[in-house]
Amino acid sequence: MPLFKNCVTCDLCINFDKDEVCICDKCCLLYHSQCSGLSRSDIQLLLTSSKQRPAFHCNKCISEKAQMSDLLKTISDLQAELHHLKQAKEEKSLLIDDVVNEINDRKRRENNIIIYGLEESSNDSPQVKEILKVVAPSICTDDIGIIRLGKSGRNRPPPVKVVLHKKDDVLVVLRNKRNLKTTHSNIAISTDNTKVQQEHFRRVRAELEQRKMKGERNLFIKYVYGTPTIAVSKNVN
Repeated sequence: MPLFKNCVTCDLCINFDKDEVCICDKCCLLYHSQCSGLSRSDIQLLLTSSKQRPAFHCNKCISEKAQMSDLLKTISDLQAELHHLKQAKEEKSLLIDDVVNEINDRKRRENNIIIYGLEESSNDSPQVKEILKVVAPSICTDDIGIIRLGKSGRNRPPPVKVVLHKKDDVLVVLRNKRNLKTTHSNIAISTDNTKVQQEHFRRVRAELEQRKMKGERNLFIKYVYGTPTIAVSKNVN
């Protein structure tokens, strides 16, 4: 008794005793050979039992495979985008943390000055107060903090950090530090800069030297709202 099933494409009955039948190797659905969409030579090769017989995938399976490929690509793209967004969020979070830490660090240092070139002694207080008296006689020097930074025994004495009572005292010292040229020419005074500020100053100074080497003249470092920048002197000789 012949076996009958319907062709997926034409929905007509397939007579296995008479009709050429193509079976999808993926979904195992049945097709008349003329409904399979294959050429005659492909059908003949498909109906043989040769080892070179090609696999037959129906249009439905091919379409599903393409859709699956598109879906996998979409998933991959979404995963990459999510990874990028997560990374950007983490970097942004780190950036915000860095900014907050930098602000706090500058706040902690705003009452400090650094004195360079001060010879070491068993008690630095008299020397420090003498220097402050020259540059800023109006500020209070009672109970100020005086700390040597770094180890002794080097070619130059370690710098001294001086903790003044308020930020305004620091500004007074910085405005008048040039007064030391006549009495303490070996002494230099600066603000207590963070590592970020120090690195920025090094970059500005390196740029200044490069521009001078290229022939630019009358350049100098000017502080604008506490930030070092390169400026051009108006006094051109």
